[in-house]
Amino acid sequence: MHTHAFKSLLMTCAVVALFFTSHTAGAAVNQLRFETDLGAFAVDLYNDTPIAVANLLSYVDSGFYDDTVIDMKGVLNANESPPIFPDADIIHGGTADSSLTVKPTGTPIINTTERFHSNTPGTFAMDEFFGFYAAQWQINVNDNSHLDGTLTVIGDVSKGMSVVDTIWGLDAYDVLPGVGDPFYNMPLEDLDGDTGTHLPSEYVVIHSVLRNGDTDEDDNLDADDIDTLYDNAGATDILYDIALDHGTSDAGDVDALVRDIFFTEYGDGNLDGKVNPTDLADLTLNWLGSNKGWADGDYNGDGLVNPTDLAELTLNWLFDNGLGAQTAPATIPEPASVALLALGGIALLRRRR
Repeated sequence: MHTHAFKSLLMTCAVVALFFTSHTAGAAVNQLRFETDLGAFAVDLYNDTPIAVANLLSYVDSGFYDDTVIDMKGVLNANESPPIFPDADIIHGGTADSSLTVKPTGTPIINTTERFHSNTPGTFAMDEFFGFYAAQWQINVNDNSHLDGTLTVIGDVSKGMSVVDTIWGLDAYDVLPGVGDPFYNMPLEDLDGDTGTHLPSEYVVIHSVLRNGDTDEDDNLDADDIDTLYDNAGATDILYDIALDHGTSDAGDVDALVRDIFFTEYGDGNLDGKVNPTDLADLTLNWLGSNKGWADGDYNGDGLVNPTDLAELTLNWLFDNGLGAQTAPATIPEPASVALLALGGIALLRRRR
């Protein structure tokens, strides 16, 4: 069987199955990476709180949270007398930079329509004041369900909760005592062992907050980010440390991007959350091509579309992340048969060369 004939066979298989298959878009998660003095943690943002998420991302993309501090723990709205919700088990940020200068924000927005998630342990919420919020955020360390209906919960810590717990476990101090002080009960590392003095080196600093997985830094998650990650294998920049292991960029980071952020599997070339005939058709169009990328069917980052990539697609054939409805009539061709036929063609091709 010649290469051209085999490619025609692949295309026929893909087109026949594609005729019976509906297509729906997948849903990548907006995952934020917080890099602190004590390690990194990741927050997955919810898709059903778009107003609050868009507001937060506007601050992330502007670099607002870079070089800020964890300014409070265990209490909300401490500058009120008495403090509101003094029994809230939270860590809080987004107020000031590492010199404790309060950062100016954009115009606060009012949004009470997205308060339907509970303040359960590990959830991430906007800190609201009479229904308004801007840049300040909190992480619920323990169960704060008594805050339900008063705060907009927009995500949860998906990696690095141990880092959050470490910050929560630090002793807290009133760093700048005074009326209206926003730094009441501020967690400090207390590196000098002197509880009477509070040095900047003791502050828990958030060095950067970025969209985890956006490796090409275009504020958009797509196949180009996977290609860029492959191109930077072995890099030490945190931009490519998707797995948050602080090692060099490797296959584990690609796995984290594909599975934890795109919620899909190898073989899903169009990143719609499914491995199906659409992906097989794209792979077929680029069969034996070079200088290709993920969207073309190159799933291992070697720039080629070849039997190795087809094997990956076959391994995950009909994977569906369940984030979108897919309907198919009972007469759809057996998917496994399509994949096996393709693999059979590869075997014939190898024998006849």
